Amino acid sequence: MTAREDVETRRPVARPVARAVIVVVFGLLLAWDAWEAVGNLLGVTGTAVALGTSVSPTGWIVLCFGVALPIAGFVGVLWFGRHARPATLLIAFATVTTVVAALSLDLLAIYGIGTLIV
Repeated sequence: MTAREDVETRRPVARPVARAVIVVVFGLLLAWDAWEAVGNLLGVTGTAVALGTSVSPTGWIVLCFGVALPIAGFVGVLWFGRHARPATLLIAFATVTTVVAALSLDLLAIYGIGTLIV
């Protein structure tokens, strides 16, 4: 092996560690968002049962979308960013976290509890 090949094949140790830290931190943030969506799902269904009614079909779609969105965002960034540099991965995770938070807030603002329950 020549000196040039040796330099080209070495990877810095900080790169996998930085990627792991980024994945764990944003994984926890998106898991928290998914947990909140599960709480919304349970809360709305509990409220519907307490009122003697049920959740509307639109309500089920909105609530299930709220649970699936952070999970799909995390898996999507992991899949598409598997060969990305840590800085690019950080930007992708920050973007997905922002989009998930904005969509979750919009869904709750547009579809209040009145439209989720029949």
